[in-house]
Amino acid sequence: AADSPSKTFGKDPSSAVIKYRQWQTQQTGKVAHVAADPVPVFDKVGGDVVETIPTLGSIKDKGNDRQGYDIPYDAMISFLRQEIASNPIKLALAVGLPRDVFLSVGTASGDPMTLKEIETIYQERLERRKIGMQGKSDAKRYWKRFVKVSGATNVEDLSAEVWRKYNKHVHGLGKSASYIKNAFGTVRSSLNEALTMDRDVAALQRAILLANQILEAPKKPKANPQPITPENFKKWLDASDVKHKAILLTMLNAGMRQQDIADLNFKDDKGAIVVDLDKGTIVTHRKKTGSVTRCCCLWSRTIEAIKAYRDSLPDDAKDQNSLFLNDLNLPYASGRIVAHGLRKSRKVAGLTDAVKIEQIRDGSETAALNGGGVQAVHVDILMGHQSARSERDRYLKRTPELVRDACDAIEKHYFDG
Repeated sequence: AADSPSKTFGKDPSSAVIKYRQWQTQQTGKVAHVAADPVPVFDKVGGDVVETIPTLGSIKDKGNDRQGYDIPYDAMISFLRQEIASNPIKLALAVGLPRDVFLSVGTASGDPMTLKEIETIYQERLERRKIGMQGKSDAKRYWKRFVKVSGATNVEDLSAEVWRKYNKHVHGLGKSASYIKNAFGTVRSSLNEALTMDRDVAALQRAILLANQILEAPKKPKANPQPITPENFKKWLDASDVKHKAILLTMLNAGMRQQDIADLNFKDDKGAIVVDLDKGTIVTHRKKTGSVTRCCCLWSRTIEAIKAYRDSLPDDAKDQNSLFLNDLNLPYASGRIVAHGLRKSRKVAGLTDAVKIEQIRDGSETAALNGGGVQAVHVDILMGHQSARSERDRYLKRTPELVRDACDAIEKHYFDG
């Protein structure tokens, strides 16, 4: 029964453990006398334990109408521990104790998991996920910063004081709400991944609980789209070299970010065609949203710009699967390197920093939505929004023409106005 309490004491694991502990302590005779409503009484019948009256959760004070019942001591402790774990701050306030008093209680495991081990576990699993190189690089950077700031060696060092120190440090960096949210999320994810190793579980659970209670990520303000103007885009385009001209047109045509450009290949990992210059289409997945299929119908001017760029490459680089290559004619390691080149061409164009790279994607979506007769769902498919996720993904891979009207609307706004 101790090995599989859910089979003998009910289907709910939490209540099954309580019921088993209650029955176990009744066998030893160790009980506590309390005044409460009727609580479970278990009788051993043919090897099974049968509940005869209400559950432990019904215990409560009924003033002068109280009646004494014998409650197994271990069952009471188990029940209270669950109450503490479920909401320690609420319980601490209810009994007039400091808000993190319960979180400071812990028992050393004897084999504490080190932060280096946690990093290895998380990084191995991160490599198998469908996220871009930039996302993986950021996650590594967030974790290394946490380890440095915390000064901790193993998970049992992660006290409330350590979490408060880290929280204050990250908020003091002056970074965006997204940065703070991602930094905190990476640390929590790392600890949760370590839980699956079934080692130092109590200390890990305590660390995660502390992190959830102390780390405070600011709310991200709602985005206010600021589409690039046709005049500024043309200035940028005209001042760019053959590669960045092709990149700018692809970004506007397909509503892509710089990281999307870095990740863009002619074929995916399974050999399926992603960029088809003969058909003039792109069918891929937006890395951030994983399985969301996104499609694009390329303009003639975009196809011509891409071909001109590919023709400019040395012969030994033309076989690269990546559509765009860095200055060493190797695949881009991250979207940041793409952005660096775009900023240089922006400076050549005489545009200020107020004209931002993300305004290109904002321009794509705004122009498509404002195009007469363009369905919003087709704009979602072009942009790779979560709302486009559905069973039609398989169909989209065969019929990217669905987004033709959206792409045409963007080209008309920026080049025919």
